[in-house]
Amino acid sequence: MKTGLLKAALLGGAFFFTSYLTLSAQSTRDSASVWSIYYSAGWKSSNLEKLNRRLAQNSYPSFQEGMVTLGVGFQENREGTVGMLEFLSSRMQNVSSAGKTFSYMDFLINLNFGYEVLKTGSFTMYPTAGLGYGGQYLSITTERDFNEILQNPVEQNVTLWNHNLSINAALNADYRTAADETPHGKQRFWLVGLRGGYTFAPLHWWRQNNAMLDVENSPKSNVTGPFVQVRLGLSTKAKDE
Repeated sequence: MKTGLLKAALLGGAFFFTSYLTLSAQSTRDSASVWSIYYSAGWKSSNLEKLNRRLAQNSYPSFQEGMVTLGVGFQENREGTVGMLEFLSSRMQNVSSAGKTFSYMDFLINLNFGYEVLKTGSFTMYPTAGLGYGGQYLSITTERDFNEILQNPVEQNVTLWNHNLSINAALNADYRTAADETPHGKQRFWLVGLRGGYTFAPLHWWRQNNAMLDVENSPKSNVTGPFVQVRLGLSTKAKDE
């Protein structure tokens, strides 16, 4: 618990410190709002140590903590502030053992805010922090042939969801190409970005088969861990007066 509180304090302190530097800086901000939609690909790590230990105790294979992620998001840059809504999902991991298939994946929905600390031409750098909801999906499927299903049609598959409430902090760098103009008088840019940070999930609880039933004696795993993303998107901006 003390380690978790320390990580939360560090994340919050880093964000508010950079915010203070930004508010203290003397710079000219662009009053026009820039809207972006982007796709992301990257890597993240989750805290699966206790889940993997529980699986090993029952002679089942474990999952990799590091995983590939894909995502989509929306972003607004306005007068030096940044707002971001993003959805991320990891690649499904599938392992088989003792006639069973185990499947695992992460997902996250984050709402982030930040401030531009550096803006030179087409390049922008800014820290963000935000809140998120996500979870860990674990499916255990018993492998049976058609006759076995007919002889015993009772479902032998289990789906578990570990719901997570999280906070995250990241450093972002964006580059936008030279603008062209749409028929409606808006400027359009290609967006290329790099984003890296850390997610901390202090609250998490397991549920079975999407039911409102807690799973007792469940492992304390969560989506806590570092992440990095490469982003590619399209930005639009109202034409300057």
